[in-house]
Amino acid sequence: MLSIGGITYTTYWDQALSSNPSQLGLNAAALAQSLGVGIEIDYENSSSPNLTGLQAFVNAYRCGNSVRRDGGESGGAADH
Repeated sequence: MLSIGGITYTTYWDQALSSNPSQLGLNAAALAQSLGVGIEIDYENSSSPNLTGLQAFVNAYRCGNSVRRDGGESGGAADH
């Protein structure tokens, strides 16, 4: 498992989630696949979180990752 984020990187998370959260999710999925790991989101903005951007990140990550949540291999967009 690879953790991305943390309290030190809250500003960077907010910038990325405001600019292109879907691309961030796809990049995270590609990184996870290349390393053979999962991603833990450590987004620590509790005062004004960008939940819309965070959801877009998660959606893109799921579509960009070829391993389904049940552990099987993805058959394509229908699995997402």
